[in-house]
Amino acid sequence: MQTRRLRTGWRIAIDPDDRGRREGWFTAVRPEAQPAWVPGVIQEAFPHYHGLAWYWTAFTAPEPLETGQRCHLRIGSIDYMATVWVNGVEVAVQEGPNSPFSADITPQLAGPGAANLVAVRVLNPTSRRIDGMVLAETPHSNKSDDDTYTPGRGYNYGGITEEVELQLVPAIRVEDLCVRPDLASGHISVRWTIRNDTEAAAEARCEVAIGSAGGTLLRRRTEEGIAAPPGRTAAEADLTLDEVRPWELADPFLYMAMVRVEAGDLVDTREARFGFRDFRVRPDGFFELNGRPIFVRSTHTGNHVPITHDSTETDCLRRDLIYLKTAGFNMVRYLAGLALPEQLDLCDEIGLMVYEEPRASWLLGDSPRMAERFEESVRQMVRRDRNHPSVTAWGMLNETREGPVFRQAVAALQPLRDLDPTRLVLLSSGRWDGAPEIGSVANPGERSWQRVWGAEGDGAAVRPARWDRDTGGYVRGAGDAHLYPAVPHTEAAETLLRTMGEGMRPVFLSEYGIGSLFNAVEELAGYEQAGAPMQLAEPELIRNMVEGFRRDWERYGLDAIYAFPRDLLRESQLRHSRHRLYGLNLIRSNSRIAGHNVTGMLDHAVTGEGMWTFWRRWKPGVLDAIADGFDPLRWCVHTTPFHGYAGRAVRIEAILANEGVLRPGEYRACLRVLGPEGPVHSMVGAVRVPDEGIAFAIPCIDEELVIERPGEYRVAVELEGAAPAGGTQTFVLSEQVAAPPGREIGGLGLTGAERGWLEDHGVACRAGIDADLILVGGDVGADRTALSGTLRDAVEMGATAVLLAPQQLVDEESRLLLLPGVSCTPVHDWLYHSECVGFRDPLFSGLQTGGILDWYLYGQAMPRHLLGGDVEPVEIAAASFTVGQVVRGGYRGGLSAATYGLGKGRVLVSTFRILEELDHNPAADRMLMNIIEHARPRIGRASGAAVAAPRSEGQCE
Repeated sequence: MQTRRLRTGWRIAIDPDDRGRREGWFTAVRPEAQPAWVPGVIQEAFPHYHGLAWYWTAFTAPEPLETGQRCHLRIGSIDYMATVWVNGVEVAVQEGPNSPFSADITPQLAGPGAANLVAVRVLNPTSRRIDGMVLAETPHSNKSDDDTYTPGRGYNYGGITEEVELQLVPAIRVEDLCVRPDLASGHISVRWTIRNDTEAAAEARCEVAIGSAGGTLLRRRTEEGIAAPPGRTAAEADLTLDEVRPWELADPFLYMAMVRVEAGDLVDTREARFGFRDFRVRPDGFFELNGRPIFVRSTHTGNHVPITHDSTETDCLRRDLIYLKTAGFNMVRYLAGLALPEQLDLCDEIGLMVYEEPRASWLLGDSPRMAERFEESVRQMVRRDRNHPSVTAWGMLNETREGPVFRQAVAALQPLRDLDPTRLVLLSSGRWDGAPEIGSVANPGERSWQRVWGAEGDGAAVRPARWDRDTGGYVRGAGDAHLYPAVPHTEAAETLLRTMGEGMRPVFLSEYGIGSLFNAVEELAGYEQAGAPMQLAEPELIRNMVEGFRRDWERYGLDAIYAFPRDLLRESQLRHSRHRLYGLNLIRSNSRIAGHNVTGMLDHAVTGEGMWTFWRRWKPGVLDAIADGFDPLRWCVHTTPFHGYAGRAVRIEAILANEGVLRPGEYRACLRVLGPEGPVHSMVGAVRVPDEGIAFAIPCIDEELVIERPGEYRVAVELEGAAPAGGTQTFVLSEQVAAPPGREIGGLGLTGAERGWLEDHGVACRAGIDADLILVGGDVGADRTALSGTLRDAVEMGATAVLLAPQQLVDEESRLLLLPGVSCTPVHDWLYHSECVGFRDPLFSGLQTGGILDWYLYGQAMPRHLLGGDVEPVEIAAASFTVGQVVRGGYRGGLSAATYGLGKGRVLVSTFRILEELDHNPAADRMLMNIIEHARPRIGRASGAAVAAPRSEGQCE
């Protein structure tokens, strides 16, 4: 077969009124047509346009064609639907991306030396029905229109997205070569189609050969006299190798199957690489590859690249896979869309398993053609990629609730098995359907869903996905689970990660992760550096983030802490490496988790969720964190709490994660705790590796320790006879806080417990507002009117009010009752989160500040609301920023603690969860005492109180 790519000379024009077909645009290039890139997308030439577009190019066919030779036009992929004409004659119609298609254009070719015109009408569906289609009802991954485009969603690109080629092929040839190897028996089933494009029946001779990818012939079989009438004829052959070498992660050995068809003078050959491997879920719920248990270490990608017109895209997509292999991953998940064929070739070669999902797997809307489109999307995936040994699992759905689409996926297992009986099939990532009577897994050869994970089974309760702080997206009892708890994680969320699967079968944690801020400043500069079009959707969205962030940067004076805006974003990326290791430490401590798919591979969809950036730079420290966290033998050390009080108990645990590295037996472990002045404690434990079964996590040490001296402490653990990764953890102990002698304040809306804590710590707090300093809690009840009445009067006359629960002191439009020009709105921090920056302010005296606040020191005292509005504060103590957040425009910023002027007095508003964390969190206790110590009235009260001393720089009002 001879192939020539058609990459140059393409033109494109848009057809918003659908006039092209009626007016015969397929016969000539439109005068308004512009140059186009193929492969490429419509939006490169016409940003923010969706709907119908036409492509044209011209070519001269090879001449003369040899006897029995046909000329085919092959298109690797279109998005979403195409009609193709050659020299004004319609030759092909194709619906659905990620599926190559071809047309025999021999009859349409012009004479020798003449130009031939190719015209392609492409439909990129929108929310407006065109040709009976809308975007939501077609397999579209997570794409969205302009009016719903936000970070976390794909943009609605469309066009001719893979290569267009001319192919010269024999009139009788090989098509649809499928190879099914069986590891256990060495048997190889080879199936193919003989295509006869002549008008007469033929007799074919078929030769099938099996060899190593290096060229060594191992088996050959010849079939004579196969009848091949015009059209398609199915053929097959079975061969067996006496010895086979498995395709392994560390030794991805490849074989080659070749089919040669001879019919008279016509000869055609087709080859396919393959490998022997068996990937499945064992009866005990754990994964195994080639009979050996493995812990699945996966991450997912949307194959999203910055749109450019050079080799950068291919380089990005290859680099993704090399990065994964380097970091210790053994699987890559293509989320709601297929890998490029070149990517699968690379995965075959480097030993990286692939878990692939069709474009219909996410957010497909119901319609009269839903079932047809869903099954066709699955069929296109399987037929294209079923020969690749790296493809070990097909996925049907992602995050789909109970309904017609879910039930269609359940039923689609049968037609999938007709195409490929050899692979693991997973029903629905996250199991948001809440139907535990249906299993999540179909092992190779199985034609029904198996219940091998979680609480799946008859009579199991239906529990829909929950979105509270502890269990974001988790379905209780699900065997295929998603978990996106709020950050910083609560103790309940940590416990869930460490105990998920207890009392039931194992769980596949198919999505969990913590990201960073999206470094919009550097990502935008990446487009400028590459000379890419800046009018495309991604750079426009990123520019919007940068502009919003820079406005707040200047407004809040962040240059007092960071030299440039990008430095704050880089610090978020650096801290993110710690979050990754923290999450893996929790997960690897759980012996009931069979595998983990990390969210996410990179900052695709213009978010900060990835381990590396949109332009494929590793975030600082993340490679080390992932390699450590996924090491097959590692210590998982936990200290609870991370930040506690001296003189109170600290729980120290050491669990050994072991993926079959240690042989059965007993091993001695020693743990030591070191403080500011050296060792303070030692513990000895034993690791017992069982003779049978799987123990991915083995508890070793669990003790409580009381240390009287404040300071930072380090835990280190060692195992005799082995060298695990990990093995260290730190914790911080603080001393109790106390107020200056004789401090008296007023209180409004404080509970009895809150007033009691103040009194226990030396603060006389009398109910009411007759004081220079008034703490205002959220328990105001009927006293809400006092916020705009008597309390306001007191502040205007010189008092300082401190709002410690502002989110409970707002009107129906989220405006503060005491300061109507200031808003207080919630921010949800999870995978996509804000960073809170603390200024050098007395609010943080004795605590870490002067930059991004440390989650692990502040814990649940971190703020969950943003202050905004048009009123400028007189002092700022802390501000929070989200860049790459799932909100319109991708950016939100606001204040977390600030002081506002009101008459002669001041109002300090803090969104830190100080009252909620009293006596539990040293950071909360310290902040409250700092407020009491440093918040002074600016001037004397009308009652004759003394004028306050001049305010020093950074003082908290």
